[in-house]
Amino acid sequence: MANLSVIVPVYNAEKYIRECLDSIINQTYKDIEIICINDGSIDNSQSILEEYAQKDNRIKIISQDNKGVAFARNVGLKNAQGEYITFVDDDDLLDYNAYEQALVHIHDADIVHFGIKVFGDSNYAHRFGDDNYYKIKYKGVKNLNKKVILNSDVSACNKIFKKSIIEQYNIAFPDGLNYEDAEFYFKYVSCSKTAYYLDEYLYYYRRSGDSIMSDTFAGTDKAIHHLYIIKNIFEFWVNNHFIYDNESLFVETFKCFFNFAYWNSKLDQRPKVLYVASEYAQKFSEALTINSNFVKNLAKRRYGEIFVPDLKFYQKIYKRIKVFDILDRCTKEYTWFLGFKFKKHHKNIDIIRRLNFIEDELLKMESRNIKE
Repeated sequence: MANLSVIVPVYNAEKYIRECLDSIINQTYKDIEIICINDGSIDNSQSILEEYAQKDNRIKIISQDNKGVAFARNVGLKNAQGEYITFVDDDDLLDYNAYEQALVHIHDADIVHFGIKVFGDSNYAHRFGDDNYYKIKYKGVKNLNKKVILNSDVSACNKIFKKSIIEQYNIAFPDGLNYEDAEFYFKYVSCSKTAYYLDEYLYYYRRSGDSIMSDTFAGTDKAIHHLYIIKNIFEFWVNNHFIYDNESLFVETFKCFFNFAYWNSKLDQRPKVLYVASEYAQKFSEALTINSNFVKNLAKRRYGEIFVPDLKFYQKIYKRIKVFDILDRCTKEYTWFLGFKFKKHHKNIDIIRRLNFIEDELLKMESRNIKE
């Protein structure tokens, strides 16, 4: 029985799967099993998997109809024999010593976390944000408190998990939902005490034009899945008695997921995001003693105060003050002095822009019959 199970969902990956498998079978750590779930591929992926299985008996192939990444990973979990679990996407790569470096520290913590480097031919505008998000911000063993959890990325692919924890708490990926890594991560860390942070880039995440995150950056009707995921996390935390001592962590997570869902949704989907988020906020408020203006305003559908907490104060300035020189300072971004152009940094400029945008959004919502 292998010590580490590497789970690889495969879907129409003939272009990259060879590179991916080469980076796994050539790991310096050899005591692994490689579970490849062919998730209904209609290209040449199956024959490539069979070719590699002939060369390396550590590769196991499971074929199924197309049911999505989350379902495929859950199938891999059910068939995994290793004491430890990790995941690889079918177009990504690993350093050849990734697992050897990571597994040295698995006995020191409940999870080992190493760095991701994003590469590929799309979404260059987001690359700085990617680098910051996937940067390892800690070193060594850390207690999994609120700050550490929220300052860690949620990817399932740059971590080593303990199968015993996954089985004890029945942790799985949400079938049928995108951004499934987030749910798995927050469930797992709530059942764990410590994490080991390895400050090395050992996993290479390919960002291609047809990836889920590329679609997300362009605006997608799937962004609302973040709200469905936070609901699942809430129920899991309640059932495992984790949430009552960690309400502030939950509120911050809810806020992050809401913002992600709202700002990455298409414009015509945003009213639905607000409606669903309000329904969930009411449910969360009823079950907990949450002292959060964000949750309270969302539950009461005071959407303007979510985006600008002091909205009423600035509305008074914006709508009632008629002094022309103040309005002039608020609306002009540049001034000239001795022939040189200087940019003004009046915070009211951004406030007025946000108010204009929010007013437009609220008018759109009022003109629609918002239904889930």
